[in-house]
Amino acid sequence: LATLYFGAWARRHPDLMVLTVSPGGTRGTNFMSSGNVPYAMALVVPYIMWIFGLFGFFNSVESGAKRYVDALIGSDEYKDFASGTFVASASGVAGPVSDQTKTSKGGVQYGKAQKQ
Repeated sequence: LATLYFGAWARRHPDLMVLTVSPGGTRGTNFMSSGNVPYAMALVVPYIMWIFGLFGFFNSVESGAKRYVDALIGSDEYKDFASGTFVASASGVAGPVSDQTKTSKGGVQYGKAQKQ
């Protein structure tokens, strides 16, 4: 929902650069121990994330945070994105990022002005 809102907001404020950035699937946070998930999930999911992380299926906290910093300062591929873009993993939940409105079947909706 926020992605749609900020896409519309970017159109109303063309003088500003606005990106919606996903940190990706990020292991190493305390989300699973926060009491917001069922007990069984809180026990099992951290181990699954750790194992999948070894194979590159999840980002580290540092890698997820780096996405925000890179977007903020406009470094690497972030300097090439247009304002209003939803930026997330190009494939899966980790790895290089892309404009989701152009590369993801489900992401096309985020670029549609009528939905924003």
